[in-house]
Amino acid sequence: MPEIGCSVDELDTPALCIDLDVFEENIARMAALCREHNVQWRPHSKAHKSPQIAKLLVEAGAIGVTCAKLGEAEVMATGGIEDILVANQIAGPEKMRRLVSVCRQADVIVTVDHPDQVSAISQATSAAGVNVRAIVEVNIGLNRAGIEPDAAVELGKLVDQAPGMTLAGIMGYEGHLLTLEDQVDKAAKIREALALLVSVRDRYIEAGLPCPIVSAGGTGSYATTVACPGVTELQAGGLIFMDAFYRYRCHVDGFGHALKLFVTVVSRPT
Repeated sequence: MPEIGCSVDELDTPALCIDLDVFEENIARMAALCREHNVQWRPHSKAHKSPQIAKLLVEAGAIGVTCAKLGEAEVMATGGIEDILVANQIAGPEKMRRLVSVCRQADVIVTVDHPDQVSAISQATSAAGVNVRAIVEVNIGLNRAGIEPDAAVELGKLVDQAPGMTLAGIMGYEGHLLTLEDQVDKAAKIREALALLVSVRDRYIEAGLPCPIVSAGGTGSYATTVACPGVTELQAGGLIFMDAFYRYRCHVDGFGHALKLFVTVVSRPT
């Protein structure tokens, strides 16, 4: 094993390394941007899956983490992260058992987009004597998951009445717009999609439903999403490392490439 402080030339390869200066600058820049716009930062952990890195983000101002699945939430909870959003739906008896367990370790938010999920989660949590926050995912154009906007209020009412669950708000993901080439058109379409999401928030309030969270925003769209009225938290997390996809396909500027893979060419026969 190389010693801390050794030169890059001494590393055995392949070696995946973080440039700490760039990494810390990326974190500080994003945290400052969220503070400037009075938006909470709940960075997605799918890029690193590391409680140690998640703790650094929380220390910098993040309110918690976003996870792609329950297994990642379990790792984060065991590692001491207290506020965790699972930004995809969960299903099946085994997942319900695991959800109950992680709810005993951390303050978890689950995502729902169908009454069957609400019923299963409510039965599991209420039977175990635990409570879980839930947000309703609204389809704002990605067509991957999420209930249609016109049906979101009824699902919210179901969550609000479900034992063992607390309605915490809504979320949407503008992921279908990340790679649009025309940046003016991209920003306009992102604002349009998120205005649809915020309109659902307004309908919740009119119906007497709580909606403190309006969660959205990936790394490829953060610059527009963070300034959209009504959005309360941003999930963008990949920008702590950055990569070529975000730089060249999503046209994300202002963040450095912090993750580097050092390799050795062992043969050049031609």
